[in-house]
Amino acid sequence: MNKERFMIAVILLAAVLLVFMALARRPVVAVFTDSESDFMEGIERYLNENRASFEIVEIRIDNRSIHEINDILRRNAIHYTIGPRLSTQAAELIKPVLEQNNVFAVSPTVTSPNVVGKSPYLISLVPSDEVQTQAVANKIIQDGAKSVALFCDSQNPIYTDYYVKRIGTLLREAGVECQTIYLLSDFDKMDVDVHSFDAAVMVASEKNAAMVCQFLRKNGYTGKMYGSDYCFGTQLIKLGGESVEEMVVFSLVDFQRMSASGLYSYEAGTAYDAASIVNELLSYKIDPQNAGEYLRGKEFNGITGSYKFDENLKLQRNVFFVRIENGQFVGENEVSVADESG
Repeated sequence: MNKERFMIAVILLAAVLLVFMALARRPVVAVFTDSESDFMEGIERYLNENRASFEIVEIRIDNRSIHEINDILRRNAIHYTIGPRLSTQAAELIKPVLEQNNVFAVSPTVTSPNVVGKSPYLISLVPSDEVQTQAVANKIIQDGAKSVALFCDSQNPIYTDYYVKRIGTLLREAGVECQTIYLLSDFDKMDVDVHSFDAAVMVASEKNAAMVCQFLRKNGYTGKMYGSDYCFGTQLIKLGGESVEEMVVFSLVDFQRMSASGLYSYEAGTAYDAASIVNELLSYKIDPQNAGEYLRGKEFNGITGSYKFDENLKLQRNVFFVRIENGQFVGENEVSVADESG
């Protein structure tokens, strides 16, 4: 009899411990990364500075199949994620991963109107490319350019295709000639007449943009150079060297405010803010399918600046230009442009 009572007590104790462990375990949040993302720097900084209600698991999505990603999400009971980084990546994950598993993604740097606002399971922390292309086109026109060359790579086609089409239309409507040049793997074999344009816009990754700038300067180009948010990062300066000096780059965040906090990558900065939003959603036990409704109309004061989600969950914030001077990004001016994307 005593033996039976002892066994019952052991079983009850084990059951209590299992329940306690289940309740005590913090939710797990996935971080979708790739070989070039800087998200972890900002997220780890947030976790070190705040009492977060979650743990993280990093999932490299550039070397895993959809099936493998889904398996990790299900095994860890994950319903919130930070990332991915690119619009093209996000488009590939919305239906088979996010919507399939009731996972809400704060994809802080996704900008394409073809992605943002297309699912209740994904938001961005930066304005859309509708805003960016309008701001960059205005800047080029104000600077007096007569002919523009857009240099593009193929790593993020959903972003690049929209950007090129949109800014090309805006420039041509203003009477500015515009040509699009897609990059070759061997830059020295590109057939580019550097005297056929007086403004060059980099719609490419940091590395590719840096190589194009070197190519242009090496071949005698003396005109102005501009960069989209895609090439905004420390690798642009590190690899571009003197060729990127005085280049004007579009920033989707308040760079001066972010850099004052010690973060210089806007991916790291927006990931920090994304972690803060996810922490709030988890703290209030918001179901992923209701996260958008919770965020609608809310204002935040983050490390990358102040921003607000409108009624359509589009992010509203002022945007900025920065200039490269003496190997550093220097804040230039703030730009206010309305987001009119559908």
